[in-house]
Amino acid sequence: MHNALMETNFENSDKLVDEIKKIHDQFLRTIAKLTILQSEISSIREDLARLKEILKS
Repeated sequence: MHNALMETNFENSDKLVDEIKKIHDQFLRTIAKLTILQSEISSIREDLARLKEILKS
């Protein structure tokens, strides 16, 4: 009985570790996407600033 309980705990631990890895991977992908979006937003802001200058003149 004790061994069966230990095995179950190890299996659950392995599943938990796998789940944490999946969440971590998803987190890293989300950060990468946000970084790309941040870059795109900066680019749009620069374009808008240039457009504003063109419209002023």
